[in-house]
Amino acid sequence: MGQLGLGLLFGLGQASSGIISIGQFALGFYLGIGQFATGIIAIGQFAVGKYVLAQIGIGKYVWSQKTADPEAVEFFRFLQQKFAFLINAR
Repeated sequence: MGQLGLGLLFGLGQASSGIISIGQFALGFYLGIGQFATGIIAIGQFAVGKYVLAQIGIGKYVWSQKTADPEAVEFFRFLQQKFAFLINAR
């Protein structure tokens, strides 16, 4: 955790890495969330992965400003439903 967060399981920081990574520059293996994100599931402004939700994305299933792959849309809507309690927590 920190400006440069290098982790095996979890990375959190401005530039971070780990199986799950959250940061401005997030290099995740499974999940990456950040301005630039990588991972099997990648969410960010620019993202690269298998399931990608981004403004500009590269991957097998991409939901971006220019494209909405039906598999990606279904996957991210499923995630939204599963984690709605976090979003709706007051």
